[in-house]
Amino acid sequence: MTGRVTTHGIVGDSLALAREAARTDADVIVLAGVHFMAETAKLLNPEKTVLIPDLEAGCSLAASITAACARLKPLKGACEASNTT
Repeated sequence: MTGRVTTHGIVGDSLALAREAARTDADVIVLAGVHFMAETAKLLNPEKTVLIPDLEAGCSLAASITAACARLKPLKGACEASNTT
């Protein structure tokens, strides 16, 4: 392996981690979290390589929303299926 390896042990939500990643001069960022955290880091750091150790790491809350529910003005009844317990 060539280059420098820096570890920071930063803890935070996906936006805080992505912002912190933008401050580093590292070319590669490894984010140990759910996939949308790595996606957020990549959005704020398009020129950097963002890696996630587990591609299957997900969030049940994020997985439960439908496209219709995500719209600002969802259609009536569009979110009922995802809100059932």
